[in-house]
Amino acid sequence: MARTPHLPAPAETVKGSFFKQGAGGKGFNQGVAAHKAGGDVAMITKLGRDSMANVALDVMTELNMPKDFLFYNDDVATGIALIMVDENSSQNEIVIVPGACGTITAEDIKSVEQRICDSAYILLQLEVNQDANEAVAKLAKEHGVRVILNTAPYQPVTDEFLKGCWLVTPNEVEAEEMTGVAVTDLESANRAAKIFFEKGVENVLITLGSRGVYINTGDRAEIIPAFHVKAVDTTGAGDAFNGGLLAVAQTFIIITSGIDISGGAIAGLGCMTMAMIMNGKGTSMLGIAILANFVVCTLCGFLNGVIIFDLKVPAMIATLGTQTIFRGILKLLCNGNSISFFEPDGATFVKLFDTIGNYDIFGVLPVLACIWIVVAVIAFLVLRYTVFGRDLFVIGSGIEVARLSGIKVRKTFYLVYSLAGFVYGIAAIMFAGRILRAMPNTGDGYDMDAIAAAVIGGASLAGGRGAITGTFVGTLLMVVIKNAGKAFQINDYILDVITGALIIFAVAMDMVKSRKKA
Repeated sequence: MARTPHLPAPAETVKGSFFKQGAGGKGFNQGVAAHKAGGDVAMITKLGRDSMANVALDVMTELNMPKDFLFYNDDVATGIALIMVDENSSQNEIVIVPGACGTITAEDIKSVEQRICDSAYILLQLEVNQDANEAVAKLAKEHGVRVILNTAPYQPVTDEFLKGCWLVTPNEVEAEEMTGVAVTDLESANRAAKIFFEKGVENVLITLGSRGVYINTGDRAEIIPAFHVKAVDTTGAGDAFNGGLLAVAQTFIIITSGIDISGGAIAGLGCMTMAMIMNGKGTSMLGIAILANFVVCTLCGFLNGVIIFDLKVPAMIATLGTQTIFRGILKLLCNGNSISFFEPDGATFVKLFDTIGNYDIFGVLPVLACIWIVVAVIAFLVLRYTVFGRDLFVIGSGIEVARLSGIKVRKTFYLVYSLAGFVYGIAAIMFAGRILRAMPNTGDGYDMDAIAAAVIGGASLAGGRGAITGTFVGTLLMVVIKNAGKAFQINDYILDVITGALIIFAVAMDMVKSRKKA
């Protein structure tokens, strides 16, 4: 494989920047991936007697993969693929020379019949000679083994062959070659899938590049969106702004000497509420879905306030309990499955969410960041210039002092946790925008980032002190940390360690500061 500044035009020579040689091929790569994932994998292929074969054998030895079903051709070289990758766009050009793996015989297949029959799945691709594929598919069908067909590199295949396939996995180009339907959206993908079904295929999966994956099981058809990723950019850490939004709500609560670790679960529940209302109905239910989201999230926040104030349960314990409850309700609602945001015809995602989660203003500032800034400014004004904001600081200094000052403490507690729930509802919309679907684990893990941003920004866990400006800075620091982690390919677990260490440091500094004042 070679990387180049751009893919060469005909007769053009391009100076590359990187070259690497390694074992590969579609069947080999998929076999290795399945093996690493814990599968009981047997690879059936044919190699030459050359150095290229040794490269593949060395990898299999290193990974402790069985070599019992490999065949050899003394006269034909091992198959190779020449790959060029545009290092700017990631587009590639590939030339495949099947070599020995294109010479698998009927006798070879007959000798591994028992292994085929003992398998749960057979994964085929079109880099080998097709008569071998057809022989394997026939054996698999006779013995009830499910056949998965990777339709690359494309070549014509018979309907009889496709009839034996449990699943086909073409990309858009291959799907069009095989069905005559140009796959551009869900509607056209459905038409292509119908043709595959007519040919006898049981399930269809079409890869759509940056748009995700289309899957049709006959009973259900949907596009599972791809994650939008930029390697080094503020949008690459766009999720940090979701945590920043939770941090704004967290700041209000911390000022009252409370804490809330249920925010991510509440936001996830709000996101799932919207998805369940909108799935299959789309834009027509957008308003109702968003309203329901805010109602659910606000009520969840209110419940936290009741448990903490009226039942006298410590905030940490109370919100740990409600976090578990809300997450459990979320999973019950979706039965552990993700749900997409689709238009009524299923052809496109709801544009509002796509815009929120995956677009930049002027190509620079993510919409997610803009929402976060707006919420932060409003929160700043509330804390600085309203009676409610001043009351929070008094409550944080001591509930009894607040009562003697004439503050309606119960009402304020209810209001601050309900307000936090409302902000979590905004975060739910941002989550929906990021991945264009609701998942059972949506919002999971964001609470610690939120607490870190608030505490690093100067909010005291002892209560009575905190500022949105500080939380703003804390959130930016979290964004920088996440961006740096991606830029330098730092393990996410290490980033968790760094975040935890920052929380401990910030709390320790706050305690030192408090002792000095005392």
